[in-house]
Parts: sequence; C-alpha cells; structure tokens
Amino acid sequence: MAHFLPHTDPVHKISIIARGQAGGYTLKLPTEDRHMHTKQEFLEEIAVLLGGYLAEEEIFGQVTTGATSDLRHATQVAKN
Repeated sequence: MAHFLPHTDPVHKISIIARGQAGGYTLKLPTEDRHMHTKQEFLEEIAVLLGGYLAEEEIFGQVTTGATSDLRHATQVAKN
C-alpha cells in the first residue's frame, strides 16, 4: 500500500522476520522534515495500516494478533 499511494513516505525496508511482538514490519522514511500534514496524508497513512490487516485476512483467512498494533495506530491517527 505504501509503495502505491502518492502521499505516503517511501518504503525503506520490509521485514517478515519477527521482532519483539511484531511478526514483521514495513519501515517508511520521510524524504524531508515536515511539521504540517494534509488530510490526504492522514487518510493514506490509515490505508497503509489497514492494508496489513487486510493482507492477513486474505492470506490466513482470519486476522491474527499481528494486526493489533496496526489497528491501534490507525485508530489513534483517525481520532487525532
């Protein structure tokens, strides 16, 4: 998702190796320091987070505990 959406930071690294509680992760690094964000950037950040959730549902046929952090972060972005 992050690769295809135009208002997200570029993907720097993807790992499928478990690190702590994460079963894997996608690391995005900003190209510049920003202090202000647009609504579209927030919406695309939520789309990226929910993309991992959806991928688990598609691959495993159910949601695993790996999506917990993504859901929590997406909810926080939406509330803010």
